[in-house]
This record gives sequence, C-alpha cells and structure tokens, in this order.
Amino acid sequence: MELKQLGNFLAVAEHGSFTAAAAALYISQPALSRSVHQLEQDMDVRLFHRLARGVRLTPAGEALVPVARKLRRDMQAGLATVHGVTALRTGRLDIASLSSLVIDPVAPIIGLLRGRHPGVSVRLVQPQEDRDARQRVLTGDCEIAFTDLPTSDWPLASIPAGRQQLLAVLPPGTEHDADEMTLAEFAERDLVFGPAGTPGRQLVEDHLLDRGAVPRIAVEVTRRDHMEHLVLAHAGSTLLPEPQARHAERHGAIVLPMKPALYRRVSLLMRSEDLTPAASAFVSETSRYAAGGGVSQRAPT
Repeated sequence: MELKQLGNFLAVAEHGSFTAAAAALYISQPALSRSVHQLEQDMDVRLFHRLARGVRLTPAGEALVPVARKLRRDMQAGLATVHGVTALRTGRLDIASLSSLVIDPVAPIIGLLRGRHPGVSVRLVQPQEDRDARQRVLTGDCEIAFTDLPTSDWPLASIPAGRQQLLAVLPPGTEHDADEMTLAEFAERDLVFGPAGTPGRQLVEDHLLDRGAVPRIAVEVTRRDHMEHLVLAHAGSTLLPEPQARHAERHGAIVLPMKPALYRRVSLLMRSEDLTPAASAFVSETSRYAAGGGVSQRAPT
C-alpha cells in the first residue's frame, strides 16, 4: 500500500466516480482505476461497488476512509514541517464550523488568512452539532473546527476564539414595551430551541431550574439554521447570535437585547499534535482576531 494509492482512493470516495476523481487529480481514468484496483488487491478487499453511474463505498471502503484521511493529514503535516519556509505559498486548509459561526468569526478570519497567504485554499464544511465538528477533526477530515465548547481532551486542544452576544428573537408583530428583555420574561414565552445542551437552551433551563420551573419548548429543531424560519412563522421565540438575529430582524422579526446581556463563547478546536503551516497561521489569525475584539458585540473582559 502506498500513500499515493490512498490519495487516489480518497479522491474517488470524495467525488463519487472515477471520472470526476481523475479530472480532479489530472490523471487518466484508466491510470486511476489501475491504482485503486492494485490497492484492493494489496489489501485483499473490495473498496467500491462499481455502479452504472459512479461508485459506492463497500463497508471495507467506509472503514478505510478515516484511516486514509488521517494518514494523508499526517503526511501533509510532516512535509509541511520539512518545507515550512515555503509551504504557505500554496496549501489547503480544511475547516469545520457550526453554521451560526460562519458569518462571525469564521469568514473574517478566513479573509485575513487569505489576505496574508493568497496561495492557501480553504475548504469549509458546516456540521450541525459540536460533536460532529469534533469528529471531523478526530478523523482527519478537517484540521480545525469552530464550536461552542472548549476541550482539553487529548488528542484535541482548543483556544478561545471570542464571544457572540445572544439576542432575543420574537415573531413579527410581537408587542413589547421595553427596549430590552429579561431572561425571566423570555423564559415565559413559547420557545424554539435545539436539543438539550445547546447553549441558548441551556442558559434558559439553568435560569428556570433555580426557580423550580422548566421552559416551554414549543418546537425542538435539530438544525439550528432553521430556528429563524420557525420564529418568522410565529412558531415561538428563540435566542440567536447577533449576526443571525439581525438577519431575522430584516425579515420582520422583533429583536431585543437581553438584560443582563448574554454571551456565547466560541472555541477553535484542533489536534494537539503538529499542525500544518496553513493551520498554524490560521490559529495565529484567530488569536489576533479574538484579542482585537473582532467577534460581534464584544463582551468586556
């Protein structure tokens, strides 16, 4: 088994066909087919079901994907260490981010990285939950992830990436006399939230728990990016980070700051071991961005 064969295997798995993978790798389809076939012979397993249109991974192929990604990531990190002086002239960085963090802080930090190192390309994927983003880093699919939760569990590490202010988002036409809303007032409303343990819901539940009550969860939704649509449809109220709240406001929602203000912590998650130079540069940009107060509605330190 050779690393080049594993790279060819991953290309087919990620593109879904030999034709698309060969085009992406700038090699002929017969050469790619021979490489994957040789890998299957070396391992004595069948990695793909060859279909009329494209391919589908076999159970053995599915098991090999995370292993191959990890080996590819380790090789990239090793080569980058050797060629660190010139590595940032080119390169690729794979990032996972919850969708609610893309507008701020992820997009501005990617812009800063690309401004300093225009030869570095970025792939951004958007898992729905923290555990999915964490898993992307553990399997090697991504080198960095932005999540709500920090970690110190080896082989992962995290650094603070700032805070976002959470605002109350109410259905269009909702009447409210004050310019702010207390958590007690908010908790009395019919609410739209993600599953138990998500940051906004946890804040409300912790507040009510001290008073022996529970929030009225009118709608529980697994995709956070759907909460805005449900509020606009008068299904209930929710808490959203400032960028998403202002977007909902432009579409008719009533948006109020909380009193006292509520903030959501943002963490950058990565592997504890050596990072590629592109990832190291991104971590540095993140630290500078957070230290400079770049995250929306900065809270006082």
